[in-house]
Amino acid sequence: MWVMRRSAQAGAALAAVVILGMAAAGCGGGGGGSSSPADWKKEHGSLVSAFSRDLSDAINNINQGQREVTLASCTQVSETAKEIKKDALPAPGAVDAPLKSAVDLSITGGDNCLKGARNTDARSVEEAQRNFAAARKSLDEAETGLKAIA
Repeated sequence: MWVMRRSAQAGAALAAVVILGMAAAGCGGGGGGSSSPADWKKEHGSLVSAFSRDLSDAINNINQGQREVTLASCTQVSETAKEIKKDALPAPGAVDAPLKSAVDLSITGGDNCLKGARNTDARSVEEAQRNFAAARKSLDEAETGLKAIA
């Protein structure tokens, strides 16, 4: 009796693992489902371009110190970065690591920017500037890799 119960439990556990594995294979992070780098670029290239523009806007606005405009652009770059993280990562080949870095730095920079702009916290604003500068460098590297994809 104990052996049958133990076998039934093992069978149920195995079935759960198989079902979860099938679900994970079918429900990836969005970016991994593309069949080729060219397909990924076609599907996500415009989002990366929008992210690049949003990051440039955030850098320009935070350096000008206009509070309302800064809040809006920092929110926008953070939201676009989160969208890439959710829908477009992993990216193909040489694009993946620098794009991930740019996304993470932009999310952190957006948080620091919002904290600094809302609370008149110069240290947070300065940290956001450093985050965004590093994100720009990483994104430039990702864009170079993206241009190499036919």
